[in-house]
Amino acid sequence: MRKWLSAWRTFVLAAVILMPPAITHGQSPQPIRIGATISLSGKYQEPSAMVRDGYRLWEKQVNQRGGLINRPVRLVLHDDRSDPQMAYQHYYRMINEDRVDLVFSPYGTPLTLQASQATESRQMVMLACAASGRAIWNRGYRYVFGMYALADRYFIGMLDLMARHDLDGVSILYENSPFNIDVADGAVKWAQRFGVRVLVKQSFPPGEKQLDPLISAVAQKMLRV
Repeated sequence: MRKWLSAWRTFVLAAVILMPPAITHGQSPQPIRIGATISLSGKYQEPSAMVRDGYRLWEKQVNQRGGLINRPVRLVLHDDRSDPQMAYQHYYRMINEDRVDLVFSPYGTPLTLQASQATESRQMVMLACAASGRAIWNRGYRYVFGMYALADRYFIGMLDLMARHDLDGVSILYENSPFNIDVADGAVKWAQRFGVRVLVKQSFPPGEKQLDPLISAVAQKMLRV
């Protein structure tokens, strides 16, 4: 019951946020301002550009249909440069200075972890539409909501197919970062459930680009298994 009441309070909060203001005759409705950061440079530049394009396409299409509850939508986007601390600062400013009505998440778990600290402290609803690491949901936050499967469920389909085709071994290489750790741990868990042996599980430092030696070492380990 307590969880239900908490979810209901959050739903009511979101409804109040989006409730159209009183409009006198001849006035145009105020836009619903939705804030988000994108990464125009740095580690997340390429996937974040795709997220940005998705946001822009949604903004265009929803406004062509008349907006939300008869109000136009206006995105407020800032560049976080793939920097978690900059993401935090931008979300704090969007709430306090840009006066957004709600926010979308940045791309990626590390940025969303920081950004959601700012939104949670101000009781601002965040739709996490580009992040899925479990750490986001393990903090008891009430104002952040997810869009799709958690990171540890990403490889269920692939491991199921491997088992169906009698492929009984898998090796897992992953970046030692929160999202990728969740993906790797989930792959191990589901491999065990499907009866697929995990031959090697090996991490590498964030940002590492020279992976040939690691791949060769893993290949040697596999030959000895």
